Amino acid sequence: MSNVTSGPTQPLISRLRQIADAEQTRWLRAEAAVAEAERILQEAREAQRVAAERHAAVMATVEAAEAYAADLDLAGAQHNTAEPESDTAPAAEPAAPTSPRPGSVMQLIVDTLEPEKDTELHAIYGNVQRLRPGTTNSAIRSALSQLHKAGSVKLVRRSVYRLLKLPEDYQADG
Repeated sequence: MSNVTSGPTQPLISRLRQIADAEQTRWLRAEAAVAEAERILQEAREAQRVAAERHAAVMATVEAAEAYAADLDLAGAQHNTAEPESDTAPAAEPAAPTSPRPGSVMQLIVDTLEPEKDTELHAIYGNVQRLRPGTTNSAIRSALSQLHKAGSVKLVRRSVYRLLKLPEDYQADG
């Protein structure tokens, strides 16, 4: 038998080894490119997640500011329509209990909750959004958070709230 690595086949085998080495180099470059693409994709997904969270926070702030501005506009309109007091007017009677900022998200939440009774968040969402269409869940959660910080509402467990007391603004002045 003849030796396969010698003779006229040697240049062919040598060329095939060169081709194999070149293909291995291409394969390793492709592997590195895929690893880099995966790293970039992971960074992009993290940036997307952060952007989505920041957008949600900004939208909640915008919605809260819009609700606050609407409440101020409503309070200003009510103040402007009040009759001016005259010097000869009789002494004013004590003010009856009034709701602060009629139509505000906080007022609608308090009106939805019953004292000492647990209410699920989806029921609060439904009632507030029925009475004030366009109110977002994040605006409702923000108002609930304010009521919680004020000690008017208790978070009983996840997504379940209880009215502990009426906010001071709901009670009679004097």
